[in-house]
Amino acid sequence: QKEVRLKYNNREVLYIVGQCAVESSCCGVGDWGYAIVPGYILNWQNKTNEAGLPVSEVELISDKVTRADISRIIKQAEAISQIDFW
Repeated sequence: QKEVRLKYNNREVLYIVGQCAVESSCCGVGDWGYAIVPGYILNWQNKTNEAGLPVSEVELISDKVTRADISRIIKQAEAISQIDFW
């Protein structure tokens, strides 16, 4: 759905928000939102891939306390609970 550049501790974190839908589950239609966090932005859209789409360079976030804090911020901002880090 969207890419977000989140300001966090004098850096920027890239995360992507999406939505999944299941048309025929046991209880009818189901859907949920999610976020994927590639990491800290090092170079924003500094090159393109084979399809001509922009590619950014990121640094993975491995610190558990930082991940928990960023997850909390995203949950509040996006009202979603499924957040995964690269």
